Amino acid sequence: MVKYKLKPLATAALSSALIVSSLSGFATTADAATKVQKAKDVKIKKGKLVKKSNGKVIKGYVSYKGVIYKDGKVFTGVLNKAYYKKGKKATGLYKSKYYKNGALGTGIYKNHYYKAGSLGTGTFKGKKYAKGKLFTGLSGKTYYKAGVLGTGNYKNKKYVKGKLFTGLSGKTYYKNGVLGTGSYEDHYYVKGKLATGEFDGILYEAGKPFTGEKDGIFYKDGKKDEDQTNNNNGGGESTGGGGSTGGGESTGGGSTGGSTGGGSTGGSTGGSTGGGESTGGSTGGSTGGGESTGGGGSVTETVDQKLEKLAAAQEEVKKAKEDLDALLNPTPEKPVTTEPANMKIAKLVKLDIAPSDEQLKKIEAARAKLAAATEKLFAAIKAVENEKLTKDQATQVQQATVVAVAAVTAVVKSSSGENDPLLNNYKELITNVTKVAKNAVESLLNKEDNALAKDVTQAQITHAKNLVTALPQDQVG
Repeated sequence: MVKYKLKPLATAALSSALIVSSLSGFATTADAATKVQKAKDVKIKKGKLVKKSNGKVIKGYVSYKGVIYKDGKVFTGVLNKAYYKKGKKATGLYKSKYYKNGALGTGIYKNHYYKAGSLGTGTFKGKKYAKGKLFTGLSGKTYYKAGVLGTGNYKNKKYVKGKLFTGLSGKTYYKNGVLGTGSYEDHYYVKGKLATGEFDGILYEAGKPFTGEKDGIFYKDGKKDEDQTNNNNGGGESTGGGGSTGGGESTGGGSTGGSTGGGSTGGSTGGSTGGGESTGGSTGGSTGGGESTGGGGSVTETVDQKLEKLAAAQEEVKKAKEDLDALLNPTPEKPVTTEPANMKIAKLVKLDIAPSDEQLKKIEAARAKLAAATEKLFAAIKAVENEKLTKDQATQVQQATVVAVAAVTAVVKSSSGENDPLLNNYKELITNVTKVAKNAVESLLNKEDNALAKDVTQAQITHAKNLVTALPQDQVG
């Protein structure tokens, strides 16, 4: 019989195999442990899985009562690609990997998106994620905000449902996400705003090509109307006998060297800006610096200049009326103590004590001043009555007319009676008032195309009513 001598290493390995095989079916591999049906020779001692017979800890992975143990301790970690926590398959993060019921998971966990256990990039349930987080930014040319198609501003561009926006946002126009310049829905915009001013040779007002007069120049559909502008300015230059240009040279007579404010002397006296009269070859001159080089002619005053005069006259009337009102209604600090010279005036005064004779003289002076200022205002109104006015300009004339009517009423109602020194003056004023009111009413009825009623609106109707109501009926009838 041949005897074999085993090496120490081989002997140890064999002994281990014999011990494991004697554990009634237990093994050290995970696969073998999960297949164990009986565990009669093991027990839990002080929280550890040990062999009943000798109390020693079982080495390797062992499944006991549905719980995985490793080297006698409840196992937490990854075994055969499955995640266990306290011995059981679990859901959660382990070493930056997401597991669901023990397997690498795909889905949302703690507000992050995971795909096959790792932070994911892509679309999940209709939302876009980047490295696990809801995506905000551009993907190609599409804008996302918190994972969905975004609406709002991003890097100075406006998006709506993920696309660069073209259209109106409130009153602001956008084109491809930025403030737009160009036509949109029959209006013209510049950097997002309705255009006002001249652009590419077209004059715009509130986004529409302008038609009307501005600064003495007429426009039609945004372009200068040269024919109407020239006609309005009296046909342009006149050439012939003589004249001066704002104090410049007088040509065509005998003398050279015009004057400013006076006139030139010599064979011809040229008109000048500031009041000089041309006598001797022509009578004419220029207003506001325009050139007259011959037999006469004048530069027509522009609408804007006429309206400036109207505004100044209106302010003069307001001031004169305030002065009269102050005299008719003195403050209690300065009571008038003398007996009244005229009881009709006294009734107008809102005091228990009537004005003195001296006060009455001041009142008559104030009435005369107001009457004169009102005549001046009516002249300014008449100067623009045949002009083509914009809506704002027509409103300005209407307001001035109402001021004039109120002033006439104040003059009439403060009259002292038949001996009123202003009787002849305000009869003329009343005629003007009646004419203005009549024209306003007829314009409404006939829908005439004139300066005061170009468009028949509620404002025009109200204006006409105000004029008629303000008339001094006891004088006009």
